[in-house]
Amino acid sequence: MTRVLQVFARAPVPGRAKTRLAPVLGDDGAARLHARLVLRLREAPRSKQTAMVACSKFSDVTALLKHMDASLGGALSAFEVMWNEFYR
Repeated sequence: MTRVLQVFARAPVPGRAKTRLAPVLGDDGAARLHARLVLRLREAPRSKQTAMVACSKFSDVTALLKHMDASLGGALSAFEVMWNEFYR
């Protein structure tokens, strides 16, 4: 069995990140702290690439993701799946 840890973090937007620390650090300082904490978990990617791909079956989506993850040496950091009904 493969164990996976997924971390979901919001964007470090001043006024929206670490708001309980904002009175002490200010909105910008709290957002910078939030960004530093997230980057300690996983460093920022060296590059960003985007691809839009259409698949006819869910099994094709999972196969594509496995292929992309293996081809990128485990560097696939994000993906999003939208169903046909969502964008039509």
